[in-house]
Amino acid sequence: MLSQERTDEISNASGGRMSVARGGYFKIGWVILLVSAGLGLVFATLLAIAPNSILPAHSFRVGDAPLAIRTWGVTWIAFSLIALVLLLIPFRRGERWAWVSLWPLPLLWLSHFALKPNTVHNLVIGVVTAVGLGLAFRAFFPKST
Repeated sequence: MLSQERTDEISNASGGRMSVARGGYFKIGWVILLVSAGLGLVFATLLAIAPNSILPAHSFRVGDAPLAIRTWGVTWIAFSLIALVLLLIPFRRGERWAWVSLWPLPLLWLSHFALKPNTVHNLVIGVVTAVGLGLAFRAFFPKST
């Protein structure tokens, strides 16, 4: 049930203990973010290794479009790997900095849409990823009591 919360005790940086509420919304948000980062890794790998003959040269206004697309793919691979590590370790621990650090994930999807507006799927993934971060908000920033 989504309204149930589980509170985990974790160690903070100063060696003390802090509690992190993990309800159904946190889990749904975490899965959304994990899928988004995973999709990014898959698509980036495809961009980085695709043969030149199928790369959309008309998408970029650069002298060597395949090189630009591959560079974008390699950069996106690194970004997706960092996002996955953040999701799997500090985000699950409830470290606030990890939640804040993951906001470039939906922004990356939205920037892809901004560069090529006919890729509506990038807009959808960006919005869904932002919703995933929003769902996890209360786990990181609980209401003050």
